[in-house]
Amino acid sequence: MFQDFLKAYFMPECGSTIDEEVGSELLSLYTKIKSYDCSMESYCTLVQEAATMAQSLMNLRDRLKYLLRKAKAADELYELICKLGFPERVQNTLIRAARTSRVFHHTTFYLTHPPSAKSAPLKYRGTKISPITRGASTVPKPTSPPQRQNSKPPQLAAAASKLSSPSLLSTPSSCMSSTPKISAIMDAAQKYLPEEDRHKSLLTLQPTTKQDTAHLIGVVTRGQLLPVATEAWYMFGFVTVKNEEEERQLGGLYSTILNDTKNPQQTFRNVQHALTTNTVVSFIDTVGYGYLREHFPRLEAFLKVPPAKRSTVWRLKQFILDKNATEPPACLQRDYGFKFCKQREEVLLLKGMYVMICNKVSLKDLHSACIHGRILEAAIQKGVFIDAKHQRLLKNDYPSPFVGYDDDRGMDNYRRSFFKTA
Repeated sequence: MFQDFLKAYFMPECGSTIDEEVGSELLSLYTKIKSYDCSMESYCTLVQEAATMAQSLMNLRDRLKYLLRKAKAADELYELICKLGFPERVQNTLIRAARTSRVFHHTTFYLTHPPSAKSAPLKYRGTKISPITRGASTVPKPTSPPQRQNSKPPQLAAAASKLSSPSLLSTPSSCMSSTPKISAIMDAAQKYLPEEDRHKSLLTLQPTTKQDTAHLIGVVTRGQLLPVATEAWYMFGFVTVKNEEEERQLGGLYSTILNDTKNPQQTFRNVQHALTTNTVVSFIDTVGYGYLREHFPRLEAFLKVPPAKRSTVWRLKQFILDKNATEPPACLQRDYGFKFCKQREEVLLLKGMYVMICNKVSLKDLHSACIHGRILEAAIQKGVFIDAKHQRLLKNDYPSPFVGYDDDRGMDNYRRSFFKTA
């Protein structure tokens, strides 16, 4: 069967067509299997290759049937690919659980049995997280208009160059965790925090704007960028950047303001107050960096709008950029069809569909389509192919007057856990 596939792929008959995307991925997996040498590195490569295929190639099972011309063999191959990529899914599930539950803050994960005194455990919020090398996001980023020549001032370029990015916009180069340690974040934020909060953990700071402020300070002042999945990444406007370079420059701007202060505690209060009152832009201008802030044209419009009146299309962008996220927030269940997903694979499928849509439809137009209940029509009008059996996913709660905005109205039915637990 495989020999027939190879012959059809490399020596196609006149007028025949072949699914080159799936074919090339299948050949790549076959090559890595043939070169497997029983090492951990080779195993990790195989797992990630299979996981990427299962998650990023839409309708993979059906496409394999068309490619191989053998339905039963294609089904068996699809199941094997899913099983091979399963360890990465388990890893991502553990990470999601650890991020959302306080009991995981000091948990240590072991590959097999507890290590001896000479071996080092794998810690969730430490440097090493898993033997699986993380590659580029399986969900492509929405494309932006063609970039102009870089005209950023040298102050931004210098500040940006000091920041390393653990966000999911970038590709980590090793098996290292890209999530900063909570303890390290709080250590860096200590001199900024009020005296009464210095003994607390990040998640116990109240109100939540204090958490977000401490998170921003504890990360960017250490020369890093916030992970995409964090609320602080959204609240401080990183969701409005168009690429990783602009994200670094915005992080560099915040880092410069925070590191240059002579009164850290007062600066903390000012930043938190600005976040609470939607005046972060005014704060940046007041401390003398307005001329740098102007280089982020979408930032002002986003930060000046109260959170409850912001378009949920920004939450959609954050969700599809976070490759590990498979549990959509309530607003996306209501507004962008995720309520119709029954399995995590369907969530990944819908995320991939929105990537294709965002490649063709601007976020502004997508928001308009959302509030008018015309997401599918907008996609089709822009030439995005949506398989007929998946078009049911591109529906929302229209004509509800609450659709499209990031507030609590109209979301009573979406507060429960998205996936049922045993």
